[in-house]
Amino acid sequence: MPYRWIFLDADNTLLDYHRAERQALSQVLKAFGFPAGPAQATRYKSINRECWRELEAGRTTRQQMRKQRFARFFEAEGLDVDVVRFADAYQDALAGQAPLLDGARELLEALRDRFALALVTNGIASIQRPRLERSGLRTFFQAVVMSEEDGHAKPHPAFFERALRMTGRPRAGDVLMVGDNWEADILGAHRMGMATCWYNPGRASRPDEVAPTLEIHALEELLRHLD
Repeated sequence: MPYRWIFLDADNTLLDYHRAERQALSQVLKAFGFPAGPAQATRYKSINRECWRELEAGRTTRQQMRKQRFARFFEAEGLDVDVVRFADAYQDALAGQAPLLDGARELLEALRDRFALALVTNGIASIQRPRLERSGLRTFFQAVVMSEEDGHAKPHPAFFERALRMTGRPRAGDVLMVGDNWEADILGAHRMGMATCWYNPGRASRPDEVAPTLEIHALEELLRHLD
């Protein structure tokens, strides 16, 4: 394979964000004296995903999203809550959650002697950096690129341009982008001329607009492709 760099998404590619989200939400709901069952987790997950799509499309800001997702959630729950106070508590709780997806550490251990690695994430820096340290994955990466730190989120070209600058300006064709999010990771990198690996454990239908260079359903499959 011609790749010099492998760019990897963080949440739901290496870190188990769904599990972290459930645990943090349950912890804070209980602390506020509210119901914290599967129905609440499902509702919040749907609202949060919608808010992230709006952010990635440039229809909202990160600060607005941070409050909007809980304002919408509590409106749907029929509860009157100090959204800012809840958002602060949730952010602290989420920063303490760093479960890994199966095979994530083993994948990075196998890759780091063959490729330069960069973590590229749209996550909020004050949450992602503690999670990255807690997970024990930080030492695998020569560069960590976070959208919040320059204002552009994947799939915006400026995000990927910054990632290339931070990794010594490799040719886009020398980079393989690995991620689970079709729009942010795969389309965003494809438009920059990068090779792409779509991590698709749920075997979702592939959109028609482009074909990823690789598609995998488990992380260990990437190693077989690269071999």
